[in-house]
Amino acid sequence: MAVFDAKLKCTQSRKNGKCNLQGYELTEIPPQLLAPFDNLEGNELPQYVMLLKTLNLNDNELTSIPDDVGGIGEELVTLELRNNQLTRLPAALSALAGLKLIDASNNAIEAVEELALSNLVELNVSKNKLVSLALPSSGLATLARLNLSHNGLEALPDAVG
Repeated sequence: MAVFDAKLKCTQSRKNGKCNLQGYELTEIPPQLLAPFDNLEGNELPQYVMLLKTLNLNDNELTSIPDDVGGIGEELVTLELRNNQLTRLPAALSALAGLKLIDASNNAIEAVEELALSNLVELNVSKNKLVSLALPSSGLATLARLNLSHNGLEALPDAVG
């Protein structure tokens, strides 16, 4: 695989607010996306992150989401994580307050930590390894679609009606 610069890739995508890093065999979220304000010169504005609404990390080899994931930016609305090797969705995702959609289907997720995402409308964790799931009684008030299919769940969470 050729080495690429995630900052350049996402800079080129800023006009439509989408960064497509699908299928690059990434094993981690590129650090350029997690710390966009590091090493800025003068009044340089990191527009590649400030305008980022959609981040596509599908079809990579991600095994975890780092604690500093909030550095991507609160403006992020869609986070696509399908077809990776994730084992959990961490509470650190709560720092991405603008998220409306998380698709983490077809991974190896065994745990979804408590998420406080007041704008989240859709969460897809189908085709994972969940056997239980605890959803917070608050913090997901706008959740309209929850896909838990193709897991080993024996019961639905209390918050699911």
